[in-house]
Amino acid sequence: MKKIVFLIIGFLMFVYQGTAQEGPYLSSGIGVICPEKGINTRTLNFPQAPIELLDAAGGKKVGFIIKKNSLNIMYQLDGNGFPYRVADKDLAEMTPLGYCLKIFQREGDFVKVLVNSTGRGYWISLKELGYLRFNSICWIDWMKTQKVIFAPMVDVGINLRVSADAESRKIALLKGPLYGIVLTGNTEGSWAEATVSRYSTNPCKSSGLTPKAIETQSGWLKVIDDGGMPNIWYFPRGCN
Repeated sequence: MKKIVFLIIGFLMFVYQGTAQEGPYLSSGIGVICPEKGINTRTLNFPQAPIELLDAAGGKKVGFIIKKNSLNIMYQLDGNGFPYRVADKDLAEMTPLGYCLKIFQREGDFVKVLVNSTGRGYWISLKELGYLRFNSICWIDWMKTQKVIFAPMVDVGINLRVSADAESRKIALLKGPLYGIVLTGNTEGSWAEATVSRYSTNPCKSSGLTPKAIETQSGWLKVIDDGGMPNIWYFPRGCN
């Protein structure tokens, strides 16, 4: 039994290598599907009952998706006798080794999934998920509840501003690995209020305790881009 547990953890850590850092990339999607009671660690958070895949929001059934075991979420299309494993890029690590399925679009009570796995994506019903006590959450609604340290994920940097307005005064440009971002929980549209610390060295690369901040500033950040993808992300298992 111990060997099986180690194999599962090892596999999930392998998946983590491809999904640890999300950002303003098309592969990141706009949020995830997660259990209503909260995201569990060391597992794939998805129903163990088949969920219908649809060709469009409210369209016709073309297959199904299901959590097969602790290692695999599988999907199968009608007319194809072979099930496929959901690609790593369609999973986001939300808690230590706790993964959720990404969503890429929402129309009414339907969300689009499996874009990275299939190239085109398919739709599932939020009502069907609700019967199984799962729902969808967009990145900003999830971010504002998290007491973690985020990092800027935009190559050109993110502006910290005095208010939730792209025309408001810029306080600082957050660029590179020397910044730690903690959200207060206040949001306005795509913006979130934050306290930002700047360090002399990358806090995730330094040995021992996190170095003392050189300076700390507060303001507003546009934490998701116009497409709904995250401009900031974090390390689910800490900085190691």
